[in-house]
Amino acid sequence: MSAYIYGLVNTIIYVVLCSLFSSVLLRENHGQWDIKFQKRIAIWMVSAYVVSAVFDRYVLLKMGLIMLLNVIMIKWIYQAQIKRIIGTVILYQTIGTLMEYMVYSIMRNIVAGLNIADSISGFTGNLIGTLSQVLLLLFVIWIRSRYGQGIDDEMTEQEWIEFIVFPVFSAITILAFITNFEGRLTQGQENTIFFVVFGLVLMNIFVFYLILSIVHKRGEKKQEELLLEHARQTQQLYYQEQKKYEELQRQRHEYRNQMLVIQSLLNNKEYDRIAAYAGDYCESEETEEWFDTNHPVVNTVLNLKYKIAKENKILMVVRFNDLSEISMKDADIISILSNLLDNAIEAAGKSQMEKPQIKVKFVIEHGKMILSVLNDWDHQYREENGKFLSLKADAKSHGYGLENVKRIVKKYKGIYMVNKEGRKFQVILNMPIKQR
Repeated sequence: MSAYIYGLVNTIIYVVLCSLFSSVLLRENHGQWDIKFQKRIAIWMVSAYVVSAVFDRYVLLKMGLIMLLNVIMIKWIYQAQIKRIIGTVILYQTIGTLMEYMVYSIMRNIVAGLNIADSISGFTGNLIGTLSQVLLLLFVIWIRSRYGQGIDDEMTEQEWIEFIVFPVFSAITILAFITNFEGRLTQGQENTIFFVVFGLVLMNIFVFYLILSIVHKRGEKKQEELLLEHARQTQQLYYQEQKKYEELQRQRHEYRNQMLVIQSLLNNKEYDRIAAYAGDYCESEETEEWFDTNHPVVNTVLNLKYKIAKENKILMVVRFNDLSEISMKDADIISILSNLLDNAIEAAGKSQMEKPQIKVKFVIEHGKMILSVLNDWDHQYREENGKFLSLKADAKSHGYGLENVKRIVKKYKGIYMVNKEGRKFQVILNMPIKQR
C-alpha cells in the first residue's frame, strides 16, 4: 500500500470526523445523508486530498489552506453563520492537534527509541495518527451524546455506552500494533496491518452512521405514534362535541315540550303546579359548562376534563383569563391540554391524598401564553433518561403524553419546565401567543 493510499484514507477519516464534529457544534441536521449531501462531502474529501498532496512539504501553509477549505465546505453544506463556522474549524483543528500530541507523548514513554521523525512518517507515525483519529472519534461521540439534538435525543445513555465499545476496542488494537510490531515487519506485513487498522477506523464510522440511521427510523416511528395519539385525541373531542350537540338538540326538543305543559297549566290557572313543576325541572337540568375562556376549543377540553376529575372525586381549580388571542392550531391545543390534564387526573387519582387536587393556570400575560398544571402525586412515574414514564399497564404508551407536549412546545418556540417537590408534580409551559 503506497503513501498516496495512506494519505487518501487519512483524508477521508479527517473530513468525516470534521463533518460530525461541526454538525454537533453548529446544531445542524446531521442525519441527512441524501445524494446532494454525499456529493458535497465527496468534493470536500477530494479537495482536501489535493491540497494535502500539493503542499505536503509546507506544513503550516497546508494546515492553513485545509482550515480555509473546511470553512468553505462547512458553509456550503450547513449554511451556518461564518463566525460560528470559523470557531468550529479552529476548535476542531486544535483538538485534533492536541490529540496527536497527547498520543505521541504517551507512545514515547511506551515505545523505546520513538522520535519526532517516527511521529511524522513511517509505520509507527501512521499508526499514531490513526490512533489519534480513533480517540477523536470517541471524543465526537461523547460530544454528541451530551450536546446532540434531533435524532441523537432518541438514543439512551445505555445505548451510547454500548456503542463506544467498538471504538475503544479499535483503539486498544491499534495500540497493541504500535507497541508489539515496531521494527519487526516486512513492507508487506506493514501494509497488511495498515489495511486492518484503516478498516477498523472506517468500520467505526460506518457503524456510527448505521446506528444513527436506525435511531432516525425509530424516531420517525415514534413520531408516527405521537401523531396517531394526536389524531385519537382530536377524534375523541369531536365525538364529545357531537354528543353535546345531540344533547343540545334533545334539550331544545324537551324544552319545547315543557313550555307546552306550562302553557297548558297557565291556561287552567294552576299557578302552584307551575311553580312546583318549574322548580323540579330546573333541579334536574344541571349544566356542564363551568368555564368560558373566549376560546371554544379550550372551553371544550377544560369542561370535559373537569367533568372527568369531578367523577373521580378530584378537586380541579382553574384560573384563566381571556384566551381568545391564542393562535395555535386547534389540534395542538387539544393535544397539550388533554395530555397534561389526563396525566394530572391519573396521578392525582392514584395519590393517597384524602382530597386530591389539580390546580390549572391558563392565562395570557405580556404577550405569552402561560399554562401551568399542578397536581398531587405519589411518585407514580419513573424517570428514564430525562423522560417521565407512567406506570400504565400498556408499556407502548409510556411517556408519549409529555413527549408530545414537548414536541409541540418546541414547534412554537416555547419553554417547557417540570417541577417535582414532595407530593406535588407541576408542568409549566411558556409560549408566544402567535407563532413566529
